[in-house]
Amino acid sequence: NTVRVPFGYWITQPEPPFVEGAFKHLVRFFKWCERHHLSVILDFHGLKGSQNGDASSGNCGACGRNDCGTTWVRFLDHEDTNLAVIANLSRHFAQSPSYLGFAVANNVAGSVDGKDVMAFYQKAYDTIRQHSTDTLVFLGGTFNPSSYPFQGEQGIIQENHVYYNSFKDGASIDNHNNINLARHDLLKVKRWPVLVAEWSLEHDGGKMGLTTQHDEDTWLPNFGLAQLQAYEQFSMGWIFWSYKSYWRNTHRDFKDMCRQGNLPGCTASKIYAEDN
Repeated sequence: NTVRVPFGYWITQPEPPFVEGAFKHLVRFFKWCERHHLSVILDFHGLKGSQNGDASSGNCGACGRNDCGTTWVRFLDHEDTNLAVIANLSRHFAQSPSYLGFAVANNVAGSVDGKDVMAFYQKAYDTIRQHSTDTLVFLGGTFNPSSYPFQGEQGIIQENHVYYNSFKDGASIDNHNNINLARHDLLKVKRWPVLVAEWSLEHDGGKMGLTTQHDEDTWLPNFGLAQLQAYEQFSMGWIFWSYKSYWRNTHRDFKDMCRQGNLPGCTASKIYAEDN
């Protein structure tokens, strides 16, 4: 019932090489969500100057080609622009019944100064609160922000991204171990609720001994169920990344994974249990 919408700073502050015109599509998207009673989390995925140096942040230097330019993490040098984006979107959508929350900065790199990031978070939080007193504010887990004494703190949620390839030993053939890995990761968060803002069915099948397609097809749906069991028990909710991807049949493509029966709620044989 919730859609997390990634966007870059150019949605309200357009400049080359980015194309103008995205904002009108976001407005139309909100109208669709209002019509169908869906909630929206605005996910600031590409801050000006880049918050992590990744291509997904709009950093041209991370595209993997020699002509792309330089990779950098300079979003704090462009604080005024980034806060202006947050203010513009917060003000515009504050009255929408679908507006659930604002994720301030996706996947901030650990290479920047943590105190400076917390100071930016405080300003972003205050900006959002100027336009809405009850909108949820989502902060990423870099630098453990729940340990920081935010002024006026209310309705702050930590967002975790749970990708098993990032765990030391990766996913396990034993899904009880996979549940425990996710549980351990989520219970590290103190004081605040936690949202699993990104997860997928990614895994290293060869490392686990899944040598045939049949092996993977048998194991994969249970891997999804194991993750969902952990997220339902130990978080406030979850969002799969992403709905669809450029490459077909990847483990990050919800549409394809759903069509293939690897996720519950998609086929007649794998439905969610109903509340009694």
